[in-house]
Amino acid sequence: MEKIKVVAKNGCICPRERIGEPVITDAGPVEVKRTPFYTRLIRDGSLRIWQEPKPAAKKAAEKNEPKTGGDK
Repeated sequence: MEKIKVVAKNGCICPRERIGEPVITDAGPVEVKRTPFYTRLIRDGSLRIWQEPKPAAKKAAEKNEPKTGGDK
């Protein structure tokens, strides 16, 4: 069965198909099997298929991150 990476809608927590597995949050992508259960969650908007950021977007995000360290 095909696997997909999914992430929960911002601020949402989605259950897993099997009881006892950790929930899916908006913190980062989770790889799951493409089953009817996850397809329904994607269709209703609770989950979205994870899209890897493009390299230019990654660089822009890194550039905008606050710098940590001793210099002020």
